[in-house]
Amino acid sequence: MSKEYKLPDFYLYRELSVAQQISINEILVSVAWSDSRHNIILPNNAEPYNHVKITSVNFESEGTAIWVHFETESKQKIALPLDFILNIETS
Repeated sequence: MSKEYKLPDFYLYRELSVAQQISINEILVSVAWSDSRHNIILPNNAEPYNHVKITSVNFESEGTAIWVHFETESKQKIALPLDFILNIETS
């Protein structure tokens, strides 16, 4: 994530302008294509998912939901809707 520009929290996606949504979409796609590990930060002080590999991002029709699919170090596969993610950081 860029340190020069503070992105809005991902769970606020539906409330953002189209330009902000496009920026988040581009970041999600680039994160999924990268071979690096990330930390998925959840709202309300929930325990984060640390050092995970983002495997794919699914954009459902008409923007109703965006799902982030990732794999933990123990090879557990998890999918979360973007509405449940505060931020994604490089680990």
